[in-house]
Amino acid sequence: MSVDIVIVGAGVAGLSAAKYLSDNNFLSYLLIEAQDRIGGRVKYINCNTSQNIDLGAQYVHGEKNNPVYEICKQLDCMVEESQTESLFIASDGRVLDSKLVQYVEDVFEQVLDAACGYAQRIHESEHNNTSLYHYIKEQCKQKLLNNIGDYITVLQLQTEFDNILDGLIEWLIQGEKIDNGCQDLNDLSLYEYGRFEYLEGDESIRLKSSYRPFIEYLKQSIPDEKVLLSTEVTQVKCVNDSHQLLVCMKDNKNILCNHVIWTTSLGFLKENFEKIFSTEPNLISMKMNAIKNLGFGTVNKIIMIYEHKFWPDNVNFINVLWTNNNKKLSNEQEKYLHSIGINLNSIENFLANIHSYEVLYGSLNAIVCWLGGEAALIAENLSEEIVGHICHDILCNFLNLSTDIVNKTRPKQVIRTQWFNNRFIRGSYSYFTIRSTLKDMEILSEYYTPDGIAHVCFAGEATHTKWFSTVHGAHRSGIREATRLLDLVIKKKDIIQ
Repeated sequence: MSVDIVIVGAGVAGLSAAKYLSDNNFLSYLLIEAQDRIGGRVKYINCNTSQNIDLGAQYVHGEKNNPVYEICKQLDCMVEESQTESLFIASDGRVLDSKLVQYVEDVFEQVLDAACGYAQRIHESEHNNTSLYHYIKEQCKQKLLNNIGDYITVLQLQTEFDNILDGLIEWLIQGEKIDNGCQDLNDLSLYEYGRFEYLEGDESIRLKSSYRPFIEYLKQSIPDEKVLLSTEVTQVKCVNDSHQLLVCMKDNKNILCNHVIWTTSLGFLKENFEKIFSTEPNLISMKMNAIKNLGFGTVNKIIMIYEHKFWPDNVNFINVLWTNNNKKLSNEQEKYLHSIGINLNSIENFLANIHSYEVLYGSLNAIVCWLGGEAALIAENLSEEIVGHICHDILCNFLNLSTDIVNKTRPKQVIRTQWFNNRFIRGSYSYFTIRSTLKDMEILSEYYTPDGIAHVCFAGEATHTKWFSTVHGAHRSGIREATRLLDLVIKKKDIIQ
């Protein structure tokens, strides 16, 4: 069997490339996916007849010049948000004043804006390994204290107020960890922080019922016979005498093609790149350092579905701030964990990194607990019952609910994502580490031309230098590579004629 193009990976980048080739109907192709479904890191499950829940990507980021926004607008699958609020609750039970929270968030944004301009203020030769975490800790607290006097009342001791500020700063840092998909802000490059391009408009647009309509929109142009699911590609090698590529699959089937568009996650490449392209030392030499230098962290969700709602009305987010050394669990809750063999010390980081609870849109009574960093990895190795039990208890503790209500309102279903344990993905999305530069991402996106022809192209969110980590970055990268190959073949045909 032979085709013009083999696309490896049926995530958003692979589907977008396949749709583009189908719409232009000029080159033959085959889309190969190792998992038993399409979508990649866009994954959803059906919870009732009318609603799906996103287990992976769940927001549209920005409006202007965002191709995903335009498609979702046509599909009428985005939410027009009504007026809602976010609660900020300290671990001692106090609900924080919204003006104080807004002030701290504004100062934090100013610090991040300054971080975005850091690279512009120093020459590239001065690039160092300074992390974003170091910069934030150094700048944020001092800026806050400069103008905070109006918020300190006679009833508040300075040390108590410091605890609240520290709790808010730590909450914002945890949010940055999740937004950037990194395991630790100490690993997030300050120099490269401003590379990401925020698009105008709402930065976090929610969807009515998951990304499903968007994935179905991409798939509708792709014939079923051009998609191979549950098929793992094990090797890609150049066949020198024919200027073709041999794509080898786990079931011992091979396919010849002229070009490959490789779209798997950076996490998968980190573990498998050298093995898959073992016969191409020049390609390995070209890209291996870039793959190692760029970061790929994990963000997970604990989704709790309830019979009845018990949280305040008109609230989108319940944000939890750990202040002082308040106990994270009650004696009864600790006793339960001991009874099932959980050592509290082993999950301390998990508890401390519980950051926010999002109330999902729709008819389901569902809440998502977002986890980043080490907590996201710890959660993958605990059972859904245990992580659901812990996340529910923490939420109820912050809402100051009685033990009786805590036990009566337990979720009827818990869904825990495991993006790192998925061997075909190995995480969530990419970021610039303190070891990486823009050049690494540019190298990752370069095509491989062993004989002067672009034989292996690379797509996926980690190859988009401005929109990495997003669905629209993945979408645009897939179209970029399909366009590149189509233009190449047309140009070659014109030269021959």
